Amino acid sequence: MPSDDLLHRNLRALASVNPDLAQRIALPASRDHLEESPDGQVFYHYGRLPRVLNLRSHELQSWPEFSPPETEVVIAGIGLGETVAHALSAKHSTIRAWERDPMVLRLALQRYDWCDSILSGRLILYMGIDCILVPKSATQVLWAHPVLESIYTNEMTLLRQGVRHKRALICEGELFVRDIADALQEQGYSTYTWSIESLATEELAYTVQVLQPNLAIAVNFSKDLSEACDSFDLPLAIWEIDPNTEFLPKSEMPQNNTTVFTYRKSRVANYAAANFPRCIYLPLGSNTDRRRPERLTAQQNDRFGARVSFVGASMVQTAIKFEERFYEQVRACYPQESRDKAVALLQEILDIQRKDLSEWKIPSLLNQRAPGFEQACRDRGLENPMILAGEIAAAEKRLTCVAHLGVHGIQVWGDNGWKRIEEHGAKHRGYAGHFKELNRIYIGSEVNIDIGRFYQNDIVPMRVFDILACGGFVIAEYTPALADLFKMDHEIVCWKTPQELVQKTAYFLENPKLARAIAARGRERVSRDHRIKDRVQSMLRAVQHRSIAMAG
Repeated sequence: MPSDDLLHRNLRALASVNPDLAQRIALPASRDHLEESPDGQVFYHYGRLPRVLNLRSHELQSWPEFSPPETEVVIAGIGLGETVAHALSAKHSTIRAWERDPMVLRLALQRYDWCDSILSGRLILYMGIDCILVPKSATQVLWAHPVLESIYTNEMTLLRQGVRHKRALICEGELFVRDIADALQEQGYSTYTWSIESLATEELAYTVQVLQPNLAIAVNFSKDLSEACDSFDLPLAIWEIDPNTEFLPKSEMPQNNTTVFTYRKSRVANYAAANFPRCIYLPLGSNTDRRRPERLTAQQNDRFGARVSFVGASMVQTAIKFEERFYEQVRACYPQESRDKAVALLQEILDIQRKDLSEWKIPSLLNQRAPGFEQACRDRGLENPMILAGEIAAAEKRLTCVAHLGVHGIQVWGDNGWKRIEEHGAKHRGYAGHFKELNRIYIGSEVNIDIGRFYQNDIVPMRVFDILACGGFVIAEYTPALADLFKMDHEIVCWKTPQELVQKTAYFLENPKLARAIAARGRERVSRDHRIKDRVQSMLRAVQHRSIAMAG
């Protein structure tokens, strides 16, 4: 059973041989990503589905038992400690065990008594950026934790290959972060995951001190990150790729150490007003090493093939949460107003918006009916009510557009909110895996559909780039940015109203050769001009140019 007393005994033993590490393990850290069930299972929340950290006996069978006792074992990912316990029982002379996450390491130290092995030097523990300090030897065998290996991808590369001259910290994230890390590594960088939301300031500073990175990269804006990087004299690049309900906070001083890249042209002025003078418009793109055509087998085509498909969230649960948050903000700004008035306000503007799905009307409607509300929310540090209402409207729009395509038997991959429109002919197919499954849906669909958000009429969503990179045909919602990046009706087809979407879907279902020809030209354009690796290269050039200019 896990025991705090055992944790403290292990830490005391560790303090006698490596006091700095013992202190670092004891620093405050978030464990929001970890969940323990009554039966003792520990879940690591990463991606759509949590991973079970508890290892079963068959997951330890890949252990290199054949290695002689003098073999030095490096454990990449301690997890709950089963790997270390197995290595100690196998009589190996030296075990070097590394874990990225201090909270996971604490769980292991609560479960196993390693005091004697730590004190004798047989078990040497490493944590976080210490992965680059693990010495290499000819008799060394590395064993990666079967669950954590796919989460700690950057660090696994460092443990296997060592650290390069060029180094980058990449702030923790999931899917798109991995694409950026791949691009950085192709540019000759070693990358390490910087868990800025969950680790103590001391541990973040220690990471910078040990790695000596050339720059840090973050996906999306994070409050105080720019100031923190400035204190470390560390150039920061931020690539904004997602909407955010928060108002952009204004920095007290110009953040000259940070270069912001945003997928929305309209946000460049917002960042300048917030004291981020270095902001550059940078469209999204596709990881063409991951998104590429393949020939589907008959079985794969049965599983993923569709005449018409849409992949994405229904946004139903988001709309429900945001509706309540909108009401809460009305009450916070106008305590004298009743909930009924807040409900009436939101429903009135949504009713008008529902009548026109081609133009975002909410800002003007809200300003007319509740003048000063947006500023009151900003002054109180609340969320942007325009975006809260916009997300609710976007969910309704997404459901409406897909329901219109029920006449063509549209297949929908995503959350259970899509079941609401199955009565209209849409078929919910469950979640899609982000990697191979997503590619096969894009490839196996005669027509892929893209539906954007009202308030993002100046972007091209990643969905569009990815479909085209796979060689799929897409009918995308029109935005001026789309016309800037692609040739209309030559490399891509667009729609502006639900009625036009239905009509164009029917037309291209009847003309599959034309659809395939357009898709082929769209793929050529993405492969030539819209690869994530090229976007990252342009980011690096801009950051390096900025650093040289500041040094001069």
